[in-house]
Amino acid sequence: MFLSGTLAGTAFGPFVGGVVVTFVNWRVIFWMQGGLSAVATIAVFFFLPETIHPGHKGSRALKGLKPMQKMRKLAQLTNPWRVIRLLQYKNTLAAVRPSVRPSVRLSHAPTRQTPPSNPPPN
Repeated sequence: MFLSGTLAGTAFGPFVGGVVVTFVNWRVIFWMQGGLSAVATIAVFFFLPETIHPGHKGSRALKGLKPMQKMRKLAQLTNPWRVIRLLQYKNTLAAVRPSVRPSVRLSHAPTRQTPPSNPPPN
């Protein structure tokens, strides 16, 4: 049930896109994507609960602050480097390590070597 949206999108997307392109201009697809993205953003804003740590005040921490203090506090709450700091713990680093292991690079595959050309007979 959790991945049904992802699986349904890949299953029905080409069908719906084909129907739209057949009967309407292809640019309509992008307008549909924009509209659906706007609806999803509004739904997330109103229906998705705040998931910050329970001991953290979240957006309530911004109430009563001056504008510059709000900006500073918001920058602290949305700082992406907080995630990087988690790598100081060994268990997090052990979980991340397999995902950053270099994989086989296809761009450096050995090229076919041409045999040396034979000189013409005298």
